[in-house]
Amino acid sequence: MNKESFNQLVGDYSKLDSQFKDLEILMKEFPYSQPVRMLNVKSSSIVSKAKFQERLALAAFYTADRNVLRSLIESGKVPSDVSMVSSPTRKKTRKTVAKKPSLPTKKKKTEKITGGEALRREVLANLALLQKQKQSFLQLDELPSAPVSAPAPARKQKVVVKKQKEVVKKEVKETPAKPVVVSKSPRQTNKRELIDKFIADEPRITPKKPLRENQSDLSKASGELKEDLVSENLALIFARQGKTSKAIDIYKKLIWKFPQKKTSFAAQIEVLKKKKG
Repeated sequence: MNKESFNQLVGDYSKLDSQFKDLEILMKEFPYSQPVRMLNVKSSSIVSKAKFQERLALAAFYTADRNVLRSLIESGKVPSDVSMVSSPTRKKTRKTVAKKPSLPTKKKKTEKITGGEALRREVLANLALLQKQKQSFLQLDELPSAPVSAPAPARKQKVVVKKQKEVVKKEVKETPAKPVVVSKSPRQTNKRELIDKFIADEPRITPKKPLRENQSDLSKASGELKEDLVSENLALIFARQGKTSKAIDIYKKLIWKFPQKKTSFAAQIEVLKKKKG
């Protein structure tokens, strides 16, 4: 967007909707310009309602007088435009009342600035200020950088380190070493006494006596369990695991070994056969 088209927008707000994209670009180039912000908010209120609230908040932050922004959005005019519209009526009334109009002089003549003209002048002033700031930044970049102080040579550092080491060595030599006195604790003395007593007694480990051949193994009897209990328990385990054939075989063997329990074993066999069948 050039200066002429921007000046036209400042004077006439009716073309803001067509220049919305150009105003967006201009706002990115001059983010601190109040007129550009205000025109962008007005155009976004017409074109893009989604971006309007965001643009309005930013414009209110950057605008010095928020009443001007409010007047522009609500009525489409700034306060200077309103005064400009009401001023011609005053002139007419003055002409009818005054009989002898005073001759206009160049020195006393005051130009009434319209709202669009004031906005245009403010924009131009902001643009000029931004250009000056840009030039000053460019000049700062062109300035030669300050010379960096060269680091101290490594030789000097080595000499300083050597001197420090020599001073430390001298101090170590001059200070006499104090004798370290090791104090014996009562525990250590007791241990010493026990060891000395053990050596004096000279105890010996006697060899194990051989076992008798006829001696019975006592562990055998404790490890053995009654055959009827073990076999019957085993049959029950097989039955729970679903191994019915093995359980039946065990019960048949138990009938021969323990005929007094024949009826109970036979009943168990019948139950298992029914489950199997």
